[in-house]
Amino acid sequence: MPEPTDAAKSGSPAFRRLEALVLLPLPICLRNGVAVDVEHASDVEFSAWLHWNGIPFTGSSEWTFDSKCAVINYALRHGLKPRLIARPGNCFGIVSELFVWPEPPPQTG
Repeated sequence: MPEPTDAAKSGSPAFRRLEALVLLPLPICLRNGVAVDVEHASDVEFSAWLHWNGIPFTGSSEWTFDSKCAVINYALRHGLKPRLIARPGNCFGIVSELFVWPEPPPQTG
C-alpha cells in the first residue's frame, strides 16, 4: 500500500482538494503500450488502478469525471500516496508531493 504523506495525513488541515484540471491528466495505466490518463481511462482501468493502489471504494463500477476526482481526493485526504505509471506532464509541486511514479533508468554513455 502507498505510504502516507505529511500534507495528506488523515485530518490534516494542510491538505486541500485537488481540482479536476490537476487530476484528470495524471497517467494511471497503459493501453497498448501508451499511457492513459485518469480522464480517458475506462471504468475497468480506473477500478484496477484503485485496487493496485489499495484505495477502497464501493458502489458501481461506472466512473464519471466527478466520481474519479472524488475518490482520488478521498484517498489523498486519508494519507495515501497513489502510484502513477509515469511522471505526469503537468508536474506541479503538489502533484510531486502527493503521488509517486517510477524514476527513469540512469543514462549511460
